[in-house]
Amino acid sequence: MSDIAKDIVKGLATRMFNSAVAPIERKSKHVARCIVFGVMGGVLVCVALGFATAAGYIWLRSRFDPAIASLVVAALYLCVALLCFIAITTRAEATPSQASIWGGGPSRSSPQDRLQEVSDSAQSISDALHLDQIKPHHLAMLAVIGGYILGRQLDKKSK
Repeated sequence: MSDIAKDIVKGLATRMFNSAVAPIERKSKHVARCIVFGVMGGVLVCVALGFATAAGYIWLRSRFDPAIASLVVAALYLCVALLCFIAITTRAEATPSQASIWGGGPSRSSPQDRLQEVSDSAQSISDALHLDQIKPHHLAMLAVIGGYILGRQLDKKSK
């Protein structure tokens, strides 16, 4: 093969390789950027929640007894945790792509199956308590009503 033919083949191979690698490189840079900014955003959200909690506690403590302020902050976090638990335990129907991934029926010793058993137990508790009929805005409304009643009671005691 002549030098000109070798250069042409080398140039074509290089262009073909670069055109095949370029989308992968762009996608990997995008994923890395998403991971970095996602972690940074998560850390900043946690810091902001910490400051918001501290500010809310300070404001509540100036209006009420410190023990009551602590209980209100704890109840707020408990409501958020309960909402997260309900969001986790609600079931969504499996899509065909998910069904094909699991291939019909996983073995009884797999971690996914044990997780499914825990989910089934939580679902049976949810069914017994009719939690499927309670929506997050219902829980939020209960928290608001509870806070209103607590505030009225504390206001009556302070007079």
